[in-house]
Amino acid sequence: MHIQTQSKTRPQAQSHALLLDRAAHLLDDARDPSALSWAVQNNLSVWLSLKRAAEQAALANHDTQRVLDLADHVIKTTLASGRIAPHDAQIEAFITMNRSLAQSLSGTQTRH
Repeated sequence: MHIQTQSKTRPQAQSHALLLDRAAHLLDDARDPSALSWAVQNNLSVWLSLKRAAEQAALANHDTQRVLDLADHVIKTTLASGRIAPHDAQIEAFITMNRSLAQSLSGTQTRH
């Protein structure tokens, strides 16, 4: 039973790692308000999905509470933020969090 759970959760962790890394790149590459708005919404969607996975214990062998805390922070900050400019300090913080957690979930270095 434990082996089946691990085999199902590892791909989910890998999948979320890829989504986080891609969201970081989209945030980093956004140069105009429209692209940034789309990248921020995409990032929010990734973190909402990640939070659901953590709540369902679908990220075995990872610090679930850390994931939930980070997800809550990103979600609240995104929903509370007004106008954000490319390379704003908050965007840079999202990029760093995404890349750090992606690396942790994948167990490997992610590209920057």
